[in-house]
Amino acid sequence: MRERVLIVEDNKSLAKLIAKKMNANVDMDVVVAHSYAQAVDAIEDNDDFFIALLDLNLPDAPDGEIVDYVLSKNILAIILTGSVDENLKKIFTQKNIVDYVLKDSLDAINYIFDTINRLCKNRNHKVMIVEPSMGVRNQLKEILNSQLYKVFTAAHGEEALNYLNDNPDIKLILTAYNMPVIDGFELMRQIRQTKNKNSLGLIAVASSDNDVAAKFLKNGANDFISIPFSKEEIIYRVDSNLKAMQDEIDIQMYKKYDPSTKLFNRRYFFAYAKSLAARSGEFGIAIIDIDGLRAINAKFGFELCDRVIMHVASILKSELKGMVVARLSGGEFGVIFDKIGFDEAIKVMAHIRSKIANLAISSVTPTISVGICSFDTNIKFDQAIMNGYKALQKAKKNGKNRVEIL
Repeated sequence: MRERVLIVEDNKSLAKLIAKKMNANVDMDVVVAHSYAQAVDAIEDNDDFFIALLDLNLPDAPDGEIVDYVLSKNILAIILTGSVDENLKKIFTQKNIVDYVLKDSLDAINYIFDTINRLCKNRNHKVMIVEPSMGVRNQLKEILNSQLYKVFTAAHGEEALNYLNDNPDIKLILTAYNMPVIDGFELMRQIRQTKNKNSLGLIAVASSDNDVAAKFLKNGANDFISIPFSKEEIIYRVDSNLKAMQDEIDIQMYKKYDPSTKLFNRRYFFAYAKSLAARSGEFGIAIIDIDGLRAINAKFGFELCDRVIMHVASILKSELKGMVVARLSGGEFGVIFDKIGFDEAIKVMAHIRSKIANLAISSVTPTISVGICSFDTNIKFDQAIMNGYKALQKAKKNGKNRVEIL
């Protein structure tokens, strides 16, 4: 069952615009109410809403009553407002509100969608708070819970390390500096012996006296938040650090993997093959090409063409587990057979060719041509690769949908 969003906004034109864009940007069903009474009816009918967007000043609830009602039903809330004043900031700080958004531009509306999608992702992130003060610890926990993180709390560094051993997938730590047993700096030092900034983020939350911030940042912290902090600062610093970590992981991944098929990319394929050639005696290389891909694209369009590529990539990945399988270009793939013999490699590729030829995608039954060659110390690496492409050309020339050896 799809999750649902409730929009409570008395401006019908604005509500319609948000609902329309919501359908295009968020994978959830949308319910719209224009008054407090309509919102109550919608929730009483079915209170299974993931989040609600709430106008503070409704005709039948001008003083923000809708906020307390929605929160009482354990529904996440984002406030829609025409202006930001002290009363709004008080509501945001004191209540379990996700965020507030000014109704002043399309950018603000788009920010709503980004926030909802972020909350969905946050449910997969584990965050740990390491803080000796129970009051501060609970304050931070409440803020992070409002953003749907899975939150762990520890009173000192030793307890935090125990949690980390039991939960190695914790993504981010917010730590105090002065703590009993193991302080925040020593905690960071021990963590950085095994985990870098991209695998486990660490934000120090402390007084910035005596160059404490510089000490943390120079020695492995991702960020530093000075005390006293605001709810908004914690939310956005945590989010921005997680985004930065994921961006760096994506960059490293794109250096090695094809972003569409998640197979290795051309660069990695040739780097691995050259490395293998320098230290190994023999291995096989297969160059694979989808037959007639340009004709499929011209006749049926790029969407079906992409489906064919993904279909072939998926079969290669499932049938060649443990092998280096790469997408070299559009419909061209490469395989390195360094874990099985050459004769076995030929049998495997013949099986894959047959399997692909017997599976239709919509009105298309794709086929592949395969060229296989072997590398040994008697030939140069570049010549071996050329032989693979010559074998592929031979397969194309001899009618396609076949495996040739050179």
